[in-house]
Amino acid sequence: MSHNKTPESLVFGFDIGIASVGWCVLSDTRIVDLGVRCFDKAETAKDGEPLNLARRIARLMRRRLRRRAWRLVKLARLLKREGLIAHLDEVRSPAPVSPWRLRVEGLDRRLTSEEWARVLYHLCKHRGFHWLSRAEEKKAEGDKKEGGKVKEGLANTQRRMKEMPSGSFLEFERWAR
Repeated sequence: MSHNKTPESLVFGFDIGIASVGWCVLSDTRIVDLGVRCFDKAETAKDGEPLNLARRIARLMRRRLRRRAWRLVKLARLLKREGLIAHLDEVRSPAPVSPWRLRVEGLDRRLTSEEWARVLYHLCKHRGFHWLSRAEEKKAEGDKKEGGKVKEGLANTQRRMKEMPSGSFLEFERWAR
């Protein structure tokens, strides 16, 4: 006995959320089956923070430190290749003069190769602050504690530099106090 019945075409639909999965099976003429599967959210009940937050923070810190170390190794190799330093340890070891002091002095006099290499290494080691995304920037605008202070400080510095009398940075440093 053969069945000459053609199979119905079925459509599967899923609604996948963070705490549930809804599903439905439809044929051409009817709902075959439907349901939902609920489960606990992957976050702490107390704070509502993700369970993997500590792991994620540690991973991001490792990644940032690894990238910084690699950036400094590449810079030290470049400085050696270009002849600014003889050995890689010259920029890594503590210096008798602070890199901050060398940066200020470099505005008024020509630095030696070793001093210039130390300043470049210091700049690469302490890169400036930047926003990660527009969403975080908007969030910081609303949060006057952190983001507002940074923007306010940058605006004050720009205003002071426009008002600054002609001269070197050392004069600006004295004038800004």
